Amino acid sequence: MNIVKLRANLEKNLILHLDLISPNNEFKKIYTYALLPPGKLFRPLLALSIHLDFAHNNLEFFNPNEPVSLLASALEIHHAYTLIHDDLPSMDNDDYRRGKLSTHKKYGQWQAILAGDGLLNASYYLLSCIDSPQTPKIIKIISHFLGPKGLIDGQVIDLSENKKLFPHILKMHELKTSRLIQCAIMASYLLSTDKPNWRTFIDLLQLGKHLGIVFQFLDDLSELNCKKISKHESNINPWLNYLEPSYNYLQKSLDTIHHLTRKHHLDCFRSVINEYLHKNQKIISDGQLVIETHLKNQNILMPIMNRLDIISKA
Repeated sequence: MNIVKLRANLEKNLILHLDLISPNNEFKKIYTYALLPPGKLFRPLLALSIHLDFAHNNLEFFNPNEPVSLLASALEIHHAYTLIHDDLPSMDNDDYRRGKLSTHKKYGQWQAILAGDGLLNASYYLLSCIDSPQTPKIIKIISHFLGPKGLIDGQVIDLSENKKLFPHILKMHELKTSRLIQCAIMASYLLSTDKPNWRTFIDLLQLGKHLGIVFQFLDDLSELNCKKISKHESNINPWLNYLEPSYNYLQKSLDTIHHLTRKHHLDCFRSVINEYLHKNQKIISDGQLVIETHLKNQNILMPIMNRLDIISKA
């Protein structure tokens, strides 16, 4: 599996889909600014890898109108909406995103709010364009997982006072991060087989949950690269407040990922995960001295690095 080639094709289709959903006026440039260039395209890549593992067909990736291509763009567009709103002054109040000014700093707050609203609705429009008997089920699952009882509720926990205990932080990460990853995995699986297996579906649901936890815990650890930690980061970063529980749950999640990807022969899926883990290894290794200044137990980094190395090479 050539991840570089897949990523390039994802971005090409994303541009085509952006043209499809954007108005023919000046506001289009705000949608373009918020969405492009995309980030790692991690969630769309997960969807494509699941499709490769179960359907064994990569020809569909080159056609923007194929179900898996529409799903991939819908996932990235929905993710972009969450980032726009996350950065707003009333939420995380971030001035920069992916090395450039956040949307509200570039164009203004009402523009950013409406751009986020537009992309949110556009993601569901692309899902509705999927020509598959599974489309109603996919839309139902994604609406639930990313709605008031899912991703949105995770954002509620993030911005409320109800996140000081480790179970609250864990629940926040599960809802904010795991839910969209679960959508990528489960929706792709439903599109990739004529007869979905219920046991496999449940396993993939668990795989997405634990992958999201790993994703967020490693992202939280990478955030400690900064010499100065914001008050918001200090309150929600599990490594600063619950070092041992964070490592133990990271280990549990990595073990679950290892077991389930092996059980279902998800070789392409593992390739995407391993690329992500290798990048995190480098980020953490490069920032080790700074990260250690923030941690109560400086010996915790070595077992983390060892665990990432084991899952990557397995």
